[in-house]
Amino acid sequence: MGRFQIRPDYMRIGSIDIGTNTALLLVADVKDNVMHEVLEDRETVRLGEGVDSSGRITEAAIGRLASALERYAKILKEAGAERVVVTGTSASRDATNGAELERIVRKTIGVPYQILSGEIEALLTFIAATFPTDDKVTIVDIGGGSTEVVLGRRSESGPEISSATSYNLGSVRLTERLISDYPVPDHDLERIEDTLSSTLNDLERGQDPRRLIAIGGTATTTALVLRNMDPGLISQDLEIVLSPTEIGTFTDLLVRSSVDEIMALSPPLMKGRADVIGAGMLILGKIVQLLSPLEVVVRFRGIRHAAAQLAGSKTYEGSIAAEARNVFR
Repeated sequence: MGRFQIRPDYMRIGSIDIGTNTALLLVADVKDNVMHEVLEDRETVRLGEGVDSSGRITEAAIGRLASALERYAKILKEAGAERVVVTGTSASRDATNGAELERIVRKTIGVPYQILSGEIEALLTFIAATFPTDDKVTIVDIGGGSTEVVLGRRSESGPEISSATSYNLGSVRLTERLISDYPVPDHDLERIEDTLSSTLNDLERGQDPRRLIAIGGTATTTALVLRNMDPGLISQDLEIVLSPTEIGTFTDLLVRSSVDEIMALSPPLMKGRADVIGAGMLILGKIVQLLSPLEVVVRFRGIRHAAAQLAGSKTYEGSIAAEARNVFR
Protein backbone atom coordinates (compact mmCIF):
# COMPACT_ATOMS: atom_id res chain seq x y z
CA MET A 1 0.00 0.00 0.00
CA GLY A 2 3.09 2.20 -0.30
CA ARG A 3 2.93 5.43 1.63
CA PHE A 4 -0.37 4.31 3.20
CA GLN A 5 1.06 1.39 5.16
CA ILE A 6 -1.16 0.71 8.19
CA ARG A 7 0.35 0.57 11.67
CA PRO A 8 0.09 -2.90 13.26
CA ASP A 9 -2.85 -3.31 15.68
CA TYR A 10 -4.35 0.05 14.70
CA MET A 11 -7.63 0.59 12.89
CA ARG A 12 -7.51 2.88 9.88
CA ILE A 13 -10.39 5.35 10.10
CA GLY A 14 -11.68 7.72 7.45
CA SER A 15 -13.54 10.73 8.83
CA ILE A 16 -15.32 13.32 6.69
CA ASP A 17 -16.71 16.48 8.28
CA ILE A 18 -19.22 18.23 6.01
CA GLY A 19 -19.53 21.77 7.27
CA THR A 20 -21.27 24.89 6.05
CA ASN A 21 -18.23 26.10 4.12
CA THR A 22 -15.85 23.15 3.75
CA ALA A 23 -15.80 19.38 3.51
CA LEU A 24 -12.78 18.07 5.42
CA LEU A 25 -11.22 14.62 5.13
CA LEU A 26 -9.03 12.93 7.73
CA VAL A 27 -7.52 9.47 7.48
CA ALA A 28 -5.97 8.30 10.73
CA ASP A 29 -4.79 5.16 12.49
CA VAL A 30 -6.56 4.80 15.85
CA LYS A 31 -5.95 2.52 18.82
CA ASP A 32 -7.06 3.01 22.44
CA ASN A 33 -7.57 6.78 22.05
CA VAL A 34 -4.16 7.15 20.40
CA MET A 35 -4.43 8.62 16.92
CA HIS A 36 -1.83 9.08 14.19
CA GLU A 37 -2.77 11.20 11.19
CA VAL A 38 -2.17 9.60 7.81
CA LEU A 39 -3.49 12.39 5.61
CA GLU A 40 -5.85 15.35 5.50
CA ASP A 41 -7.66 17.04 2.63
CA ARG A 42 -10.01 19.98 2.19
CA GLU A 43 -12.58 21.15 -0.34
CA THR A 44 -14.57 24.38 -0.22
CA VAL A 45 -18.13 23.32 -1.02
CA ARG A 46 -20.04 26.29 0.51
CA LEU A 47 -22.90 23.92 1.37
CA GLY A 48 -24.60 26.63 3.41
CA GLU A 49 -24.90 29.05 0.50
CA GLY A 50 -28.36 30.59 0.83
CA VAL A 51 -29.56 28.09 3.45
CA ASP A 52 -30.09 30.78 6.07
CA SER A 53 -32.63 32.58 3.87
CA SER A 54 -34.16 29.74 1.84
CA GLY A 55 -33.90 26.78 4.19
CA ARG A 56 -32.62 24.64 1.31
CA ILE A 57 -29.24 23.58 0.00
CA THR A 58 -28.87 24.63 -3.63
CA GLU A 59 -28.33 22.21 -6.49
CA ALA A 60 -24.99 23.90 -7.17
CA ALA A 61 -23.84 23.27 -3.59
CA ILE A 62 -24.99 19.65 -3.74
CA GLY A 63 -23.02 19.27 -6.96
CA ARG A 64 -19.88 20.69 -5.33
CA LEU A 65 -20.28 18.32 -2.39
CA ALA A 66 -20.83 15.30 -4.65
CA SER A 67 -17.64 16.09 -6.59
CA ALA A 68 -15.65 16.41 -3.36
CA LEU A 69 -17.03 13.14 -1.99
CA GLU A 70 -16.28 11.27 -5.21
CA ARG A 71 -12.66 12.37 -4.92
CA TYR A 72 -12.55 11.50 -1.22
CA ALA A 73 -13.95 8.02 -1.94
CA LYS A 74 -10.96 7.30 -4.17
CA ILE A 75 -8.55 8.53 -1.50
CA LEU A 76 -10.21 6.40 1.18
CA LYS A 77 -9.97 3.31 -0.99
CA GLU A 78 -6.32 3.95 -1.83
CA ALA A 79 -5.51 4.59 1.84
CA GLY A 80 -7.19 1.35 2.94
CA ALA A 81 -9.70 2.85 5.37
CA GLU A 82 -11.35 0.05 7.34
CA ARG A 83 -14.12 2.18 8.81
CA VAL A 84 -15.51 5.47 7.49
CA VAL A 85 -17.73 8.02 9.23
CA VAL A 86 -19.33 11.05 7.62
CA THR A 87 -20.73 13.79 9.85
CA GLY A 88 -22.64 16.96 9.05
CA THR A 89 -23.17 20.13 11.03
CA SER A 90 -25.04 23.43 10.80
CA ALA A 91 -26.09 23.66 7.13
CA SER A 92 -27.17 20.02 7.11
CA ARG A 93 -29.16 20.52 10.32
CA ASP A 94 -30.98 23.55 8.95
CA ALA A 95 -31.74 22.36 5.42
CA THR A 96 -35.18 20.99 4.56
CA ASN A 97 -33.70 18.86 1.77
CA GLY A 98 -31.28 16.94 3.98
CA ALA A 99 -32.50 13.65 2.51
CA GLU A 100 -30.70 14.57 -0.70
CA LEU A 101 -27.44 14.86 1.23
CA GLU A 102 -28.02 11.42 2.76
CA ARG A 103 -28.49 10.01 -0.73
CA ILE A 104 -25.28 11.62 -2.02
CA VAL A 105 -23.22 10.39 0.94
CA ARG A 106 -24.51 6.82 0.61
CA LYS A 107 -23.95 6.82 -3.15
CA THR A 108 -20.38 8.15 -3.03
CA ILE A 109 -19.00 6.90 0.30
CA GLY A 110 -21.35 4.01 1.05
CA VAL A 111 -22.08 4.86 4.69
CA PRO A 112 -24.88 6.69 6.55
CA TYR A 113 -24.76 10.46 6.89
CA GLN A 114 -24.66 11.34 10.58
CA ILE A 115 -26.04 14.86 11.05
CA LEU A 116 -24.94 16.12 14.45
CA SER A 117 -27.14 18.18 16.74
CA GLY A 118 -25.69 21.39 18.14
CA GLU A 119 -25.28 19.64 21.49
CA ILE A 120 -23.29 16.74 20.03
CA GLU A 121 -21.21 19.10 17.90
CA ALA A 122 -20.25 20.94 21.09
CA LEU A 123 -19.22 17.66 22.77
CA LEU A 124 -17.08 16.73 19.78
CA THR A 125 -15.55 20.21 19.84
CA PHE A 126 -14.36 19.56 23.40
CA ILE A 127 -12.99 16.10 22.55
CA ALA A 128 -11.15 17.48 19.52
CA ALA A 129 -9.71 20.61 21.10
CA THR A 130 -8.50 19.43 24.49
CA PHE A 131 -5.34 17.57 25.46
CA PRO A 132 -5.00 15.35 28.57
CA THR A 133 -2.89 18.04 30.26
CA ASP A 134 -5.58 20.73 29.95
CA ASP A 135 -7.07 22.17 33.11
CA LYS A 136 -10.14 24.40 33.10
CA VAL A 137 -10.52 25.79 29.58
CA THR A 138 -13.02 27.40 27.25
CA ILE A 139 -13.11 26.14 23.67
CA VAL A 140 -14.53 28.07 20.73
CA ASP A 141 -15.21 26.53 17.33
CA ILE A 142 -16.34 29.06 14.73
CA GLY A 143 -17.81 27.31 11.73
CA GLY A 144 -19.61 28.54 8.66
CA GLY A 145 -23.09 28.26 10.14
CA SER A 146 -22.67 27.94 13.90
CA THR A 147 -20.30 28.65 16.76
CA GLU A 148 -19.79 26.24 19.64
CA VAL A 149 -18.55 27.46 23.02
CA VAL A 150 -17.66 24.79 25.58
CA LEU A 151 -16.35 25.21 29.13
CA GLY A 152 -14.80 22.18 30.80
CA ARG A 153 -11.70 20.43 32.03
CA ARG A 154 -9.79 17.19 31.72
CA SER A 155 -9.31 15.02 34.78
CA GLU A 156 -8.11 11.51 35.61
CA SER A 157 -11.72 10.30 35.54
CA GLY A 158 -12.26 11.72 32.07
CA PRO A 159 -13.49 14.92 30.43
CA GLU A 160 -15.92 17.11 32.36
CA ILE A 161 -18.11 19.77 30.76
CA SER A 162 -19.77 22.48 32.83
CA SER A 163 -21.47 24.24 29.90
CA ALA A 164 -21.81 23.71 26.16
CA THR A 165 -23.67 26.03 23.82
CA SER A 166 -24.16 26.08 20.06
CA TYR A 167 -25.01 29.50 18.63
CA ASN A 168 -26.52 30.08 15.19
CA LEU A 169 -23.63 32.36 14.30
CA GLY A 170 -21.04 31.44 11.72
CA SER A 171 -18.83 33.06 9.12
CA VAL A 172 -21.08 32.22 6.16
CA ARG A 173 -24.36 32.85 7.99
CA LEU A 174 -23.24 36.24 9.36
CA THR A 175 -21.82 37.30 6.00
CA GLU A 176 -25.04 36.50 4.15
CA ARG A 177 -27.20 38.18 6.77
CA LEU A 178 -25.33 41.37 7.53
CA ILE A 179 -22.34 42.09 5.27
CA SER A 180 -23.24 43.92 2.08
CA ASP A 181 -19.73 44.57 0.78
CA TYR A 182 -16.00 44.59 1.48
CA PRO A 183 -14.56 46.77 2.91
CA VAL A 184 -17.42 46.35 5.39
CA PRO A 185 -19.49 49.55 5.64
CA ASP A 186 -19.82 51.14 9.07
CA HIS A 187 -23.59 50.58 9.16
CA ASP A 188 -23.01 46.84 8.60
CA LEU A 189 -20.48 46.78 11.44
CA GLU A 190 -23.00 48.46 13.74
CA ARG A 191 -25.65 45.86 12.94
CA ILE A 192 -23.14 43.04 13.43
CA GLU A 193 -22.13 44.45 16.82
CA ASP A 194 -25.79 44.57 17.90
CA THR A 195 -26.36 40.99 16.72
CA LEU A 196 -23.26 39.61 18.42
CA SER A 197 -23.96 41.46 21.67
CA SER A 198 -27.53 40.18 21.90
CA THR A 199 -26.71 36.61 20.85
CA LEU A 200 -23.62 36.15 23.02
CA ASN A 201 -24.84 38.05 26.09
CA ASP A 202 -24.82 34.91 28.27
CA LEU A 203 -21.08 34.35 27.76
CA GLU A 204 -20.24 36.78 30.54
CA ARG A 205 -21.97 34.69 33.19
CA GLY A 206 -19.98 32.01 34.98
CA GLN A 207 -17.19 31.57 32.47
CA ASP A 208 -13.71 32.37 33.73
CA PRO A 209 -11.23 30.95 31.22
CA ARG A 210 -7.56 30.94 32.04
CA ARG A 211 -7.09 30.83 28.31
CA LEU A 212 -9.27 30.44 25.27
CA ILE A 213 -8.73 27.52 22.88
CA ALA A 214 -9.91 28.22 19.34
CA ILE A 215 -10.39 25.69 16.55
CA GLY A 216 -12.00 25.82 13.12
CA GLY A 217 -11.01 27.40 9.82
CA THR A 218 -11.39 31.03 10.88
CA ALA A 219 -8.94 30.66 13.77
CA THR A 220 -6.46 28.33 12.06
CA THR A 221 -6.29 30.43 8.89
CA THR A 222 -5.73 33.57 10.93
CA ALA A 223 -2.96 31.95 12.98
CA LEU A 224 -1.12 30.65 9.93
CA VAL A 225 -1.34 34.00 8.14
CA LEU A 226 -0.14 35.96 11.17
CA ARG A 227 2.79 33.59 11.74
CA ASN A 228 3.53 33.29 8.00
CA MET A 229 3.55 29.51 8.31
CA ASP A 230 3.46 26.91 5.56
CA PRO A 231 0.11 25.02 5.62
CA GLY A 232 2.12 21.88 4.91
CA LEU A 233 3.50 22.04 8.45
CA ILE A 234 0.07 21.61 10.05
CA SER A 235 -0.35 18.65 12.41
CA GLN A 236 -2.91 17.71 15.03
CA ASP A 237 -0.41 18.63 17.77
CA LEU A 238 0.37 22.12 16.47
CA GLU A 239 -0.48 25.10 18.68
CA ILE A 240 -0.17 28.77 17.84
CA VAL A 241 -0.68 31.32 20.61
CA LEU A 242 -2.25 34.66 19.68
CA SER A 243 -2.80 37.69 21.87
CA PRO A 244 -6.16 39.47 22.07
CA THR A 245 -4.44 42.51 20.55
CA GLU A 246 -3.32 40.50 17.51
CA ILE A 247 -6.86 39.22 17.02
CA GLY A 248 -8.33 42.71 17.22
CA THR A 249 -5.76 44.21 14.84
CA PHE A 250 -6.19 41.44 12.25
CA THR A 251 -9.98 41.69 12.43
CA ASP A 252 -9.77 45.43 11.76
CA LEU A 253 -7.51 44.75 8.78
CA LEU A 254 -9.97 42.24 7.32
CA VAL A 255 -13.09 44.38 7.60
CA ARG A 256 -11.28 47.41 6.13
CA SER A 257 -9.97 45.43 3.12
CA SER A 258 -11.50 44.32 -0.16
CA VAL A 259 -11.95 40.60 -0.84
CA ASP A 260 -9.08 40.78 -3.35
CA GLU A 261 -6.83 42.36 -0.72
CA ILE A 262 -7.77 39.65 1.79
CA MET A 263 -7.09 36.98 -0.81
CA ALA A 264 -3.65 38.48 -1.46
CA LEU A 265 -2.65 37.96 2.19
CA SER A 266 -2.22 34.25 1.43
CA PRO A 267 -3.93 32.84 -1.69
CA PRO A 268 -3.58 29.15 -0.65
CA LEU A 269 -5.08 29.79 2.79
CA MET A 270 -7.73 32.31 1.77
CA LYS A 271 -9.07 30.31 -1.17
CA GLY A 272 -12.77 29.71 -0.50
CA ARG A 273 -12.59 31.78 2.69
CA ALA A 274 -11.61 35.35 1.77
CA ASP A 275 -15.21 36.56 1.56
CA VAL A 276 -16.28 35.12 4.93
CA ILE A 277 -13.26 35.17 7.25
CA GLY A 278 -13.94 38.77 8.26
CA ALA A 279 -17.30 37.74 9.71
CA GLY A 280 -15.70 34.78 11.47
CA MET A 281 -13.09 37.02 13.06
CA LEU A 282 -15.75 39.49 14.19
CA ILE A 283 -17.37 36.60 16.07
CA LEU A 284 -14.07 35.50 17.61
CA GLY A 285 -13.18 39.07 18.48
CA LYS A 286 -16.47 39.58 20.29
CA ILE A 287 -16.01 36.37 22.29
CA VAL A 288 -12.48 37.46 23.24
CA GLN A 289 -13.84 40.86 24.29
CA LEU A 290 -16.52 39.28 26.50
CA LEU A 291 -14.33 36.62 28.13
CA SER A 292 -11.06 38.60 28.37
CA PRO A 293 -8.60 35.67 28.16
CA LEU A 294 -4.90 36.38 28.51
CA GLU A 295 -4.18 34.38 25.37
CA VAL A 296 -5.91 32.51 22.57
CA VAL A 297 -4.43 29.10 21.78
CA VAL A 298 -5.22 27.98 18.24
CA ARG A 299 -5.26 24.22 17.71
CA PHE A 300 -5.53 22.37 14.42
CA ARG A 301 -8.03 19.69 15.35
CA GLY A 302 -11.74 19.57 14.68
CA ILE A 303 -14.90 17.50 14.44
CA ARG A 304 -13.23 15.09 12.01
CA HIS A 305 -10.56 14.26 14.61
CA ALA A 306 -13.09 13.66 17.38
CA ALA A 307 -15.26 11.53 15.09
CA ALA A 308 -12.26 9.43 14.03
CA GLN A 309 -11.25 8.92 17.65
CA LEU A 310 -14.77 7.84 18.62
CA ALA A 311 -15.19 5.60 15.57
CA GLY A 312 -12.00 3.77 16.52
CA SER A 313 -13.31 2.95 19.99
CA LYS A 314 -13.93 -0.69 20.92
CA THR A 315 -17.44 0.28 22.04
CA TYR A 316 -18.41 2.06 18.80
CA GLU A 317 -21.64 0.69 17.33
CA GLY A 318 -22.24 3.00 14.39
CA SER A 319 -23.38 6.23 16.06
CA ILE A 320 -20.98 9.09 16.72
CA ALA A 321 -23.63 10.83 18.86
CA ALA A 322 -24.11 7.78 21.08
CA GLU A 323 -20.37 7.28 21.47
CA ALA A 324 -19.89 10.95 22.38
CA ARG A 325 -22.54 10.67 25.09
CA ASN A 326 -20.76 7.58 26.45
CA VAL A 327 -17.57 9.59 26.88
CA PHE A 328 -19.31 12.14 29.10
CA ARG A 329 -21.31 9.76 31.27
